[in-house]
Amino acid sequence: MKKEVVILFILLITSSYNFGQSSIRYFVKGGLNLSNTNFKVIEKGVSSSREFDNRKSFYVAAGINFPLTEEKDNILLQVQLAYSEQGWVYNYTEPGDFTTHEINQINLPIYLKARVYHNFYFNIGTYLGYVVHSKEKSSHNPNRFEVDDYKNFDSGLLAGLEYHFNFGLFLETKYMFGLSDISKVAYPSSFIEHSYKNRVLQIGLGYTF
Repeated sequence: MKKEVVILFILLITSSYNFGQSSIRYFVKGGLNLSNTNFKVIEKGVSSSREFDNRKSFYVAAGINFPLTEEKDNILLQVQLAYSEQGWVYNYTEPGDFTTHEINQINLPIYLKARVYHNFYFNIGTYLGYVVHSKEKSSHNPNRFEVDDYKNFDSGLLAGLEYHFNFGLFLETKYMFGLSDISKVAYPSSFIEHSYKNRVLQIGLGYTF
């Protein structure tokens, strides 16, 4: 799946030459990730939710904007390839006692970007994701170790806002709402069945070329 995501992104960049270089805009960006999970435990048919704290990390991305209207900056199709460090933190009742789950992914967001007022844009779309690795650390064992509780494939919806300055810099905030359950933990191999769906808030800045 990881190779397919990268190949699809390369094909989209290659095909952008058909649109003409004057209309295509390229960008790079990065920023803060506040990630968490919609996590449920299912045991003997009874489901319960668990509350976790945000994992604070980062994301970096590069991509292209395809104009869809004659006014090239009014409505665009945006495709990007991102490395996103996600996951969640569980803080126990004892101060300083915690466990951090790191679910780091390569994501392929594809969405529509529409100007709503002057330099403000609204984004809405979807994403595909591939879990590069899933690791865990705790206050008792700060050394990260690989865990095999998660599937590689992820997908979901996203929405966000952008503000563009006239010299190419832009600010963004985006929320990623995972729809795929990426947990491998299931009954009857385990007495407790986990359901895990990504929830990620991203705040960052970028530059359009």
